[in-house]
Amino acid sequence: MDELKENLTQDNAVSTLKELAESGRCSIPQYELPDEQVYDDGEYWWSCTCYVRSWSIQKTALSKSKKGAKRYVAYLVLCDFFGIEPEEE
Repeated sequence: MDELKENLTQDNAVSTLKELAESGRCSIPQYELPDEQVYDDGEYWWSCTCYVRSWSIQKTALSKSKKGAKRYVAYLVLCDFFGIEPEEE
């Protein structure tokens, strides 16, 4: 687990979370990615929510792309679980 924590980045967060679920360390993450963008602070963003039931963690992230929103929300969930301060997207 320490190796996962040390090597965690936004780019590998989705696969890291998937690996943890497949190895039984958490429940399968549930992603909600609406088909429409969110208007916030004068710009349109993609929103993604991730819920990991076994950890009781739910996070929502905004990004310019759907893929970016999913990566960042998985990163936020893992940061919460590991007790790491997340970096800005």
